[in-house]
Amino acid sequence: MYHMSEYEFMQYKMAEQRLRDIRRQNAIELQKAYDDIHPTRTCYDYDLKRLYSESMNPEKYAIYLVEMRNGHERIEEWWTKRAEAYKEAQVLANGDESKIYEILLNIIETRPDLQRKQVDLSIYGDVAEYDSLVEKMNMEELLEDYWDKEGEFDE
Repeated sequence: MYHMSEYEFMQYKMAEQRLRDIRRQNAIELQKAYDDIHPTRTCYDYDLKRLYSESMNPEKYAIYLVEMRNGHERIEEWWTKRAEAYKEAQVLANGDESKIYEILLNIIETRPDLQRKQVDLSIYGDVAEYDSLVEKMNMEELLEDYWDKEGEFDE
């Protein structure tokens, strides 16, 4: 049986508003990204009193825009599912606020994509074991596989 916390219930209740806010924020972020597109431009640094040219790689920026849009779509899809589930619960409850929680709980139980992911707690036992092993190591063993790019610690 699935258990929904009060916090999770409030997420479903506020999902539609949160979705509107996210869409507005994503539109602003995307518009700013499109406004920043430029192949090469000349800039002036007033502090240094220097003129310089600034350019960007169009391929990398196109990839950045696609990844940004995909991230936006993933987040919007997550909140859309929750908003739709809450609306469905409202319709089934016929406006009775006291029934919405139970109806929403039933909807979530039948749809695994709405359920929060369970964390496997067995890993915490392993962490304690590894932690004790690390505590027993000397500094040479700890840094055995360590390397740094600048070579500062090789001296």
